[in-house]
Amino acid sequence: MVANAPRSIDPEELLEHTGWMRVLARGLVDDEATAEDLVQQACTAALERPPRDRAALGGWLARVVRNLAARGLRDSSRRKRRERHVARPEAETPDLGTVVERAELLRLVMDAVLELDEPFRSTVLLRYHEELPPEQVARRLGVSVTTVGTRLHRALAQLRARLDRTRGGRDAWVALLAPWAGLAAAATGAATGTASASGLGSGASSSVPAAAVGAAGTATGTSLAAIGTHALFGGIIVMKNSFLASAIAGAICAAVGYGIGRTSAPPAEPHEGEIIVAEAEYTALVDQDRTWKETARELRAQRDALLKEKDTLVSRAERAENSLAAAEAETVPEMAAAAVRSSSLVVAFGEWGNLPEIRDADWTALGETVTAINNIVTPLIDDIAAGRPVSASSQIDVQVENQKLVRYAVSLIDKIPSNAPMPVNGEFTHPINLINFIAAMLENAGLPLSERQRTQIAAIGNSYDSEYAAVNATYGESTWELTKILDELSLKRDTMLEVENRLTADQLEIVAIPKIQNRVRLDTLSPVNMVIMNIQAMLVDERSKVQSRIRTGLVENLGVPSELLDGNTDLLARYEQDLDSILAPVQRETAEFLHLDDILVAGRAQERLLADLVARETLTEELLASIGSLQAWAIPQVVAAAETP
Repeated sequence: MVANAPRSIDPEELLEHTGWMRVLARGLVDDEATAEDLVQQACTAALERPPRDRAALGGWLARVVRNLAARGLRDSSRRKRRERHVARPEAETPDLGTVVERAELLRLVMDAVLELDEPFRSTVLLRYHEELPPEQVARRLGVSVTTVGTRLHRALAQLRARLDRTRGGRDAWVALLAPWAGLAAAATGAATGTASASGLGSGASSSVPAAAVGAAGTATGTSLAAIGTHALFGGIIVMKNSFLASAIAGAICAAVGYGIGRTSAPPAEPHEGEIIVAEAEYTALVDQDRTWKETARELRAQRDALLKEKDTLVSRAERAENSLAAAEAETVPEMAAAAVRSSSLVVAFGEWGNLPEIRDADWTALGETVTAINNIVTPLIDDIAAGRPVSASSQIDVQVENQKLVRYAVSLIDKIPSNAPMPVNGEFTHPINLINFIAAMLENAGLPLSERQRTQIAAIGNSYDSEYAAVNATYGESTWELTKILDELSLKRDTMLEVENRLTADQLEIVAIPKIQNRVRLDTLSPVNMVIMNIQAMLVDERSKVQSRIRTGLVENLGVPSELLDGNTDLLARYEQDLDSILAPVQRETAEFLHLDDILVAGRAQERLLADLVARETLTEELLASIGSLQAWAIPQVVAAAETP
């Protein structure tokens, strides 16, 4: 058993979360009964398989509710596709003039997108051209998911306004673009619940039926790429290459309330095989639409109240931070304050600032080395993602600079405590080093840490040492090596996030580059280098193969009996579920550059799988010893299929 296995959840604790869970569920599904079912299923899952990190219970429950809703959506989509196969109305064929006018309008849409100001243009292209979900767009741009939604909402508003001006009013162009809203909706699968006003989950609700969301909704079925290849960027859009313009056209139409069922009038005489909606059903739909509008008004009122509360809390937080800063200046122990003032290090804390290898290092030169590596690596990412070869000279330049860091790192072997299995890596990624790399880079760039920042960051370093010592004191002979490594990696990640929170926006531009930050073999300043020799990307071409691949690894590499796994297939299924947040398709060319957060998710999932197996089965002493000494883990990556020319 793992010493820190998750404890059960008190039902009373769950009751505190059911209120917001119901609000979330009602936004995901189209009826209150189904929403209540989602809440009950999520609570049952929490009671049966509680998350390891109790502080993250709210986020875990939100993810479970979304996953359950998505699963129900997929089932509903399959059922609707079967129904459409049985009764499919004949499409109305537009005349040649309409076809030409639609093509011209699509070209205008594309031109308008390319003329958007930054950051709106890049956000739209990443969302629709690269088909990235909002979470990945946020990670690519180094902003929050909320910011991505806001940018997309504003971009669509600008596009609508431009078309209003150039096409003689909204009704004129919406009538032409509406078929693409329907096409996109059919390709992505119908969404449940109420569509957002922007079609991108920006938070402002409307009464548009989910079927009208089109390309702006969440893709759950066939990819939009199935409609056609990417749009050409020369200003001329051929119909088979109009994916981007079509997707945005669907988003624009959906955002103003047009879509499937809104632009075409019903035939005077229903043809044989068509599904005729009874008057009672129509009345029910009208009532449901009215309910959605009322709910939207209530949510907007709640949003306004929360925004006011947020402003109040922000004001209080600013006052508290100012008070805290003043208190810190008065209460920092004299020893720590003296270390900050007297050490040759920019930031000194604990006993590490007195180590000759650290104290006497040429930090100006080390900071220049890290900056040089970043300047070489950052532009190469675009080449790698595009499948272009990396020049030999660039590789040599990186190696030359990296050797300077290796010489420094080797001098620290066994000088700083760490649970990292490889010498050097654990010592090198201790916050005393990463913090002073950052401080040196900022000094060299003319944006040095202020006295207040130095004092605050030194306190963060002292906190890391205290927490590291405390968690290591809880370990016993039965504590797994994997648990120790993951605990240290998590603590280092959280510590460096706290350090970044103390930096200004200008300082972050120097040391936190979104393209490479916290990625294996790219980011010198990341704690991820602690486990660079203990992790491996496990590439699969579809998610359904994740369970079989980890099963093979357990049998062949760890010696787990195959028949034992045959009797515990539910544990493998839960392992896949724990990986849900990292199984979105990625490019094969960049799959090896694993992100620190994904590495931790995969490590904890493997740790839980083995812990559940040990708790359920009687294993041999030899196998238990192998599990206890295991120091490596796999990070499943679903590689995106290559596009057909």
